Amino acid sequence: MNRHRLLITLVAAIVASTLSARLLAQRKSPSLPQPPPVSADSASSVEVVKALDEALVDLRIAEARGDGMQEAGQRVSVRLRFVLERDSGNLRAKYYQGRLLILSDRAAQALNSLVEWTESRGGQNDPEAHRILGRVYTEMQFYKMAKPTLEKAIELDPRSPEAYLSLARVESKLLNPQEAIDRVQEGIQLLGGAADADTYLLLTEILLLGKQFDLANRAALFAKEKAEIRVRDAGGDAESLAKLDQCIETVLGVVALKVEEDPADVRSCMRMSELLQEQAQVTAMQGLVAALGWVREASRRAGDHPPADLLLEGSRLLMRLGKVDEAIQWADRGVELHPGDA
Repeated sequence: MNRHRLLITLVAAIVASTLSARLLAQRKSPSLPQPPPVSADSASSVEVVKALDEALVDLRIAEARGDGMQEAGQRVSVRLRFVLERDSGNLRAKYYQGRLLILSDRAAQALNSLVEWTESRGGQNDPEAHRILGRVYTEMQFYKMAKPTLEKAIELDPRSPEAYLSLARVESKLLNPQEAIDRVQEGIQLLGGAADADTYLLLTEILLLGKQFDLANRAALFAKEKAEIRVRDAGGDAESLAKLDQCIETVLGVVALKVEEDPADVRSCMRMSELLQEQAQVTAMQGLVAALGWVREASRRAGDHPPADLLLEGSRLLMRLGKVDEAIQWADRGVELHPGDA
């Protein structure tokens, strides 16, 4: 009997010890909660956000209007189509579509999508969207709508020179010259040395509106100086020469006002002569650049064996435009392909 009771006691102790060990193990190593299964809708949402982020990267490439612009625009279109097939009411995708329309000179068609985005929760604090909408309003001559939109853009991002310059244009159209001058000066201050010829041309226009002729003359000369630097940096391409011609024309206009204002002003008359001679030189350079363009086209059509006179003409034009290294290359190629004509 005593042995039976002892056996029962030992079994009970073993069972109790086993249960205690299991409970202790559970306390030391609690089971981790399992993540909920990923639904199809959740996965699709992740794909949509990813597609929109990638679309924005390509959209900025397209808006830079450089190499690869067309290919980048096509990639944006594909990604936005992917998004809208899954979420037809996606305002961010429609906003990006609007920016693509602006690139193809269809800003009026983009207006509704821009407005909807800037009024949405996602876009109401988007300074870039407000800047773009303000620019579209300005292009459509809705100046009274552009002004508060651009002011909102500045409120959201006070370090954006583009917003100040856009607002300056609007203020000038609303015949508020002093406000326009203040805004463009704030933009120039933010740009620092990066302020280009167009920025100073805008300042010149606004100063003339405010009848501040001496300051307008200085601003026009700054624009001309910036354009001359651009011509040197770009190697005298057609675009930079056209901008320099525009700047000289603006300086001529300002000096002409001084000539009319003071019949005894001899210096301004002499300055007119100097500027007209400079403009003639720029016009001649533009002619040379255009001629070189045709020589390059002829060389392309001639293939691997262009005639000697074509290579010689290209070399001469390049020398006149100051492109010495390229001129030597054309001359050397002529000697290589036509040694008997050297």
